[in-house]
Amino acid sequence: MNVFLILCLFLCRLINVLQPGSVRKISQSTQNWHQLENIGNFVRAITEYGLRPDDIFEANDLFENTNYTQVQSTLLALTGMAKSKGFHSKYDLGVKYAEKHQRRFAPEKLKEGRNVIGLQVRDKREHSVMYHAAVLAFWEDKVLERSPWSPA
Repeated sequence: MNVFLILCLFLCRLINVLQPGSVRKISQSTQNWHQLENIGNFVRAITEYGLRPDDIFEANDLFENTNYTQVQSTLLALTGMAKSKGFHSKYDLGVKYAEKHQRRFAPEKLKEGRNVIGLQVRDKREHSVMYHAAVLAFWEDKVLERSPWSPA
């Protein structure tokens, strides 16, 4: 057995441990298209498991040995998703995904917040103008100090 075939089999078995029955048929054939089918089944299964498409490697990344970094990133993302779904092991890898907390505010509080945000934006603009004025003044002093036309 070649290493690639073993890796494909491992990935399919891994997702079946996390979500039983997600890859129904795991091919043990050494032909390339069977191995690509295993990778495709794995990618489909982890998408259904909840991984975002931008976290998932492409089949060619693994098949052509071109982008193992993306493959590692996918496995770490899968570990984090497994943690957030309650799967624990003796090895602590990856980060647990945060849970979504929906907040509901009373209409009076939302109206009150609109006034506060307006003040923050105004203060930020004033601060920005003062900061840039101070920077310009500093550089003008430095340039004028070294300028051959500055008064002595």
